[in-house]
Amino acid sequence: MHTTVKEAAKRLKVSELTVRNYIKRGTILAKKVGNRVLIDTASIDKALFEVKSLKYKR
Repeated sequence: MHTTVKEAAKRLKVSELTVRNYIKRGTILAKKVGNRVLIDTASIDKALFEVKSLKYKR
């Protein structure tokens, strides 16, 4: 199943720009279909785990 950048941002509780930066870095895997960027939900779950672990490392 795939989701949009906006939906991923809500789920990760970050801005859309942050999600786009994650895509550029390769933290989240995404496909561009036409003008839309679709993100695999499994990739979001993995990123969500990584974001939480980064917050607690500080």
